[in-house]
Amino acid sequence: MRLAYVSYEYPPDTALGGIATYVRQAARTMAGRGWSVEVFAASRGGTFTVDDDGVTVHRVGEPCNLAFARAVAPLFEARHRESPFDVIEGPEYHADARVINHRLPGLPLVVKMHTPSKLVEFVNRAEAPEGFRRRGRRVLAMPLRMGRHVLRAIGRRGILDPVAIMAAGYGDGESRARLIDRLESNHARRATIVAAPCRALCEYARDEWRIDPGVLRLAPYPYQPPAGFLAIEPAINPEGRVVGFVGRLERRKGIEVLVRSLPAVCQRYPDAIFRFVGGSLPHPETGIPYADWIRRQLGSLSARCEFLGKVPLPEMHAAYAGIDVCVFPSRWENFPNVCLEAMAAARAIVGTAAGGMSEMLDGGRAGMVVPADDSQALAAAIIGLLADPVERSRLGEAARKRVLEQYNAGVIGAVMESIYREAIALSGARQSAPPLTSR
Repeated sequence: MRLAYVSYEYPPDTALGGIATYVRQAARTMAGRGWSVEVFAASRGGTFTVDDDGVTVHRVGEPCNLAFARAVAPLFEARHRESPFDVIEGPEYHADARVINHRLPGLPLVVKMHTPSKLVEFVNRAEAPEGFRRRGRRVLAMPLRMGRHVLRAIGRRGILDPVAIMAAGYGDGESRARLIDRLESNHARRATIVAAPCRALCEYARDEWRIDPGVLRLAPYPYQPPAGFLAIEPAINPEGRVVGFVGRLERRKGIEVLVRSLPAVCQRYPDAIFRFVGGSLPHPETGIPYADWIRRQLGSLSARCEFLGKVPLPEMHAAYAGIDVCVFPSRWENFPNVCLEAMAAARAIVGTAAGGMSEMLDGGRAGMVVPADDSQALAAAIIGLLADPVERSRLGEAARKRVLEQYNAGVIGAVMESIYREAIALSGARQSAPPLTSR
């Protein structure tokens, strides 16, 4: 069987976040199961083809993520003519495979949910989210108002082109966000199967995008931890006081919630150290990097903070080894790779219930789960773990056991293979079905 992944993000050229990490893990997982796997991704350094540990990676020189879908289509079509693919997968985010799907509608398509653009925009707002089923449904499912600029942006094949929309200057930022949301939701509706790593995203696709539940499938991310992670001993130092945040410093990752919790933690443990590992995005209101914003907010307490910036993956095991409690206070998460890494490193974890982390942490049995946007609950969980090294060790061991047993390449690879084979079968059944006749 031949499988293609179409994704703007792929390491190292466009290793922007979780999508890149997932696609590499998924591609290697399926190649390890005997599938012929090729990846079509972007590059800022031209168009070329390379081998990535047994996976053929085709790079197209397109720095703009919204323009990638059109840029990659001719390259994919040429390769498909040479050696046809049986099924393709692409993310819902920016609908990277949308042009290929319009040009090759008979090719089975699996759309993988990560985090829709509208949801990213929503959780990055200053106010606390109220959940999908109440305010979220009203905000995220706004009707699309199409004007003359949007009509110009629709190509000959009826494909919404966000690049043309931006060039036309249609509406304000919110209007353009709605257009991208429509682009992503329409792409998901055209998929043979829509796969999501957590139940929360399955519910989002069903409730917000009105995706037929019959085509929704649950497929967590596969994860093969580097050897260095498994060599880390569970945190048992009774005097350990290092609280670590790993990930981009941005609002949706709960940075502001964490900052509000730190004074209470420092009051209980004046010797606590707060270590931030990850790049710093601009604070949306002030424009200053979040690391500087944190220093301003905490004043003298900022002396307890360490900012390591982005750490290369080969060095991440050392970063986790120096942390006693990992904190992921996200306002929303799908199935974060940093949580998988912390689990493999046998760290005690505090996560939030917004999204997939509660599932990853087995409802609190492999890590503590607190409500999103609740700094008091977050502070209480951190203080509780700093006070109890035995519980830290127990949770770390439970987390490692869970990631190795539930999210390994064998277990998740079988799930993914089943979905791809089902997509192929469904597509074949549709093409072989007799045409409808009117009486």
